[in-house]
Amino acid sequence: MAHDVSVMGAVYREVPSVLLPDQQGTLNQFTDVSDTTAAAADVASGKYFYTSEGVRTAGTSEGGGGGGDDTDFANTIMRSGAITRIPDSVTTIGDYAFSNCTNLAFTELPSGVTSIGQSAFYDCTSLALTELPSGVTRIGVNAFYNCTSLALTELPSGVTRIGGSAFQGCTSLALTELPSGVTSIGGSAFQGCTSLALTELPSGVTTISSSVFYNCTSLALTELPSGVTSIGGSAFQNCIGLQQLDAQNVGTIGSYAFSGCHSLTELVLRKSDTACKLSNVSAFASTPMRGYNGMSGTIYVPSALISTYQTATNWSTLYNAGHLTFAAIEGSKWEL
Repeated sequence: MAHDVSVMGAVYREVPSVLLPDQQGTLNQFTDVSDTTAAAADVASGKYFYTSEGVRTAGTSEGGGGGGDDTDFANTIMRSGAITRIPDSVTTIGDYAFSNCTNLAFTELPSGVTSIGQSAFYDCTSLALTELPSGVTRIGVNAFYNCTSLALTELPSGVTRIGGSAFQGCTSLALTELPSGVTSIGGSAFQGCTSLALTELPSGVTTISSSVFYNCTSLALTELPSGVTSIGGSAFQNCIGLQQLDAQNVGTIGSYAFSGCHSLTELVLRKSDTACKLSNVSAFASTPMRGYNGMSGTIYVPSALISTYQTATNWSTLYNAGHLTFAAIEGSKWEL
């Protein structure tokens, strides 16, 4: 049965299938597309159009299957099946290429793909990829936003940067580790990834961005990389799997950073020259450090800074409430 199909940002009415032909190496967003034939004004302006066989033409109103002015990519409407494939020649999935294509359901990408652009698969809720091509090095902002069927268990080893909100809302994403070369993870990159089960982060990561792991209820980190100096607002909010965390050399903790971490009973702050800056007591809302469910928590710090923490801005409010204890790292199980 025919139905409306959205491809490259264009909506085609009553079309049962889309076949992407071997035309270019990059799939880009289509613009100014007509359903069946080109408007006279479009033809007059010299825009390109494509026949139902995928042949690109210029200056004709016999598009017959859609058209547009994006000269980097030809999009063909065929009359059988569903969105069937991405050509093997494609190496780049461009920005917004398949944004909002909720019926897009292929399970693999061409082996030569190295870059996945901004919002490339935004809200493609039927996309069920189980792996990415080994050569992928770039995953752009919002690349797989709300791809709820995405079931990746690992990322390619060459990935070094993960864009903001890249996997936000990907509830089936079941990564247990990230590539060792990753140095940057954008804000909200994994927000709402309830199946994310990371136990460690790559050593090159230096910042835990705002909301990066918000509501990642299966997250099981026990230690942050030694180079991490700040934890952004809501970074670990509602991460109920966190129980003990060695935050190493973190110097700043943002608002709501650990809010809702019901099981977090021990936190380690090793920075020895000065107390870690706490942006707001909300950082530990609904945690044992604030008496959640009658519990209490302990923060381990260098012994020379215990009294400093007890009187420091915002820390003193938590301490005086009676549910938080500051203890010395020295002589504890956390002593290195």
